Amino acid sequence: MNRHRESWSHPKTRPWVLFCVVALLCVGAAAGVALIGIWSGGHSLVIMPNRWEDAEVKTRVDEIVSAYAKNEVQADSLYKGKVVAVVGRVFKVERDPWKGAVLILTGDNVFGQSLYCVFDPTREGDLVNLTDGERVVIMGVGDGKNVDTKLAHCRVAKRNLVE
Repeated sequence: MNRHRESWSHPKTRPWVLFCVVALLCVGAAAGVALIGIWSGGHSLVIMPNRWEDAEVKTRVDEIVSAYAKNEVQADSLYKGKVVAVVGRVFKVERDPWKGAVLILTGDNVFGQSLYCVFDPTREGDLVNLTDGERVVIMGVGDGKNVDTKLAHCRVAKRNLVE
């Protein structure tokens, strides 16, 4: 028993123990960064401006959805990873089991074109009082298109827009 206790305090053992602890901490930190990257959809850190007028791109639902329908590569270069302020009409608010709270926006002119705006849990309160057909400005980070054209990390920037 004494021999076991003495092996940890042996001068040659201490550096190896310290090395192992530091290595485990580094591996854990790297795994945490990787998981955060996966959880955030692979976005880099984007600073969301307070005013929608300061967004990198200002557009309408019709424009962004049409751009992706015509040429996804070109549309990604315009919108993906950028702070986008988009004007549209509230169609539906739903909860997706994988994404969380989602606001589906439609355009003013074209039926059937919709944009999926994914809200972080801390911004879900923005969705509580929205009404169907209400014209709003949503700010988010362009997230490209899988099945649907999407914005991530969204927030309601302005409500009750007059046409």
